Amino acid sequence: MRAHRNVALLLFATVICQTALAQTRGFVSGVWHKGHDITEPRPKSSKFVKTVDGGFIFNPAGAAYRVQIEMSSDLATPYFVQARLENPEDSKKPFTYERLISAPEKRFTLAHGSVKGLRIWHVYHIEVRLFHHKGDAEPFDVLEQNVRSYVDTRGPTTKVSGAMKEQ
Repeated sequence: MRAHRNVALLLFATVICQTALAQTRGFVSGVWHKGHDITEPRPKSSKFVKTVDGGFIFNPAGAAYRVQIEMSSDLATPYFVQARLENPEDSKKPFTYERLISAPEKRFTLAHGSVKGLRIWHVYHIEVRLFHHKGDAEPFDVLEQNVRSYVDTRGPTTKVSGAMKEQ
């Protein structure tokens, strides 16, 4: 009887732990902010674009890029944005985000997921290119930003560096 109760208690505890794990979600920044690790990539800016934050949204099933950028008020609309987010499984085939901006926007967020192959402590490259028109050969402004990953998505479940605090 006691053995059955211990097995039932163990199964109950396992279900509770798995449920708590399944509900773990968050965002981990991979760009330096005051008080962060001094070796993190610094936020970059170009003539018209500035990185506000960048990193990864995560849950047990995977992770997604999340990059928040600020646009200069001097930027005339319309313009076309193309962002390239490094693909950890094939750096020659980045994830691409494209958007026509017809009215001024001070800030917007680029996101892409589910990203497989992320490694903790690895730095990934993001490039934001601005064009006057879709189809232009050359951008008139380019922002290049690196983001450190504190998330690992190489296995069946997402792992987050134990030293990180969710934001």
